Amino acid sequence: MKLRTIQTEEEIRQVADWSAKVFRGGDAFFAFQERFERSHAPGPHYVREHSRVVEEDGKVVAHVRIVDHPMRIGSAVVRMGGISGVCTHPAYRKRGYSEALMRDALSYMRAHHFDVSMLFGIPNFYPRFGYSVCLSRFSIKMAAKGAMACEAKHSVRGIKPEELPEAASMYARDNARRTCSVVRSEAFWQRDRKGAVWSWPYVDFDEWYAVCDEADRMLGYFCVREGKRVALYEVAGGNDAVFSTILHDLGNRDKASFHGEVSLILPPDVPMAQCCFEKDVTLEVSYHKDGDGMMRILDLEGLFWKFKAELQARLKHSEFKDWRGAFTLCTDIGALDVTMDRGALDVKPSDRGTSPTVEMPQSLLTKLVLGYADPRRLLSGSDVTVPPGLVGPLCALFPQGTPFIWENDGF
Repeated sequence: MKLRTIQTEEEIRQVADWSAKVFRGGDAFFAFQERFERSHAPGPHYVREHSRVVEEDGKVVAHVRIVDHPMRIGSAVVRMGGISGVCTHPAYRKRGYSEALMRDALSYMRAHHFDVSMLFGIPNFYPRFGYSVCLSRFSIKMAAKGAMACEAKHSVRGIKPEELPEAASMYARDNARRTCSVVRSEAFWQRDRKGAVWSWPYVDFDEWYAVCDEADRMLGYFCVREGKRVALYEVAGGNDAVFSTILHDLGNRDKASFHGEVSLILPPDVPMAQCCFEKDVTLEVSYHKDGDGMMRILDLEGLFWKFKAELQARLKHSEFKDWRGAFTLCTDIGALDVTMDRGALDVKPSDRGTSPTVEMPQSLLTKLVLGYADPRRLLSGSDVTVPPGLVGPLCALFPQGTPFIWENDGF
């Protein structure tokens, strides 16, 4: 077994072919194959050495790809390494190749100063590499007739290329503090000749629409997929009048599918979701024990250095803004000394002094950092040690939130 970087266009085509056979059959085969090859096309964000492979018997038989994206945790921006395309040729399975590739990818990301790593994985495999569940799935369901009954106060048309910079500003403004949202580069908003962007295989600007006023000025945008059912999977900008127009448009689109229901894949705390909750809708939330959206910390010190200003802001706006104290945060990947002094906060590598020690595994700290669950519940776990008097300050630093990554940034 030889671990190395993918080398040639022919190897990319070969991996795309057998990966598509493993992951997708039937009509979805060619779409998956095209997406895979597009994700490896030369572009501003493609780095060939991020595609790691196993060579056996003179050919590539297993593959994993690292996706390099800046990601938000509150107002902080950290470097996230996404794990994508983990696959082994059917004839070479059960030989430990995927596990070897995962350990190789983790070593690579640590050596190249990634702060965290995220993936969307199968159950019972990725926890062994330190990943823990950090994302839930949200879907708002609404009867198509109810959606059509919403008033269309504005017009809807396909988004124009020259409007993409404005859409970029709307996205950045709406997601300025959205934990797990990707900070999209200028390259994201540049269309290629197929109408999609390089290195973002799930983006298709033909599915993007603008809501416009009487002067044809864009007030907001949304992305919608039409297949077995109509599904909205991104929205930015706008107000209740814009949201009502979007719902009416979704209901109209359902006429072709006859499904009778539209879906909105949105976190429940965005303005459009709040607008929907004033109507007859159902919110579905899916949780997973050890699969789907997962993350782990790679560089504890680097992460908290970037995260420090956000933690200090949380402290200053909490009931513990005048609290003074210090503790050592000890995990299986390292330890940090945290000092809080009347709203000021400092984090540095631990010197293992006399401060009280908070102990927890990295996998649980990841959930705390992302605000995935109630911090009091997380801190009460059997594998956590918290000295008396520190539960409150820790809850102030790591409040529960709604981490979410938009589908356009999937990998």
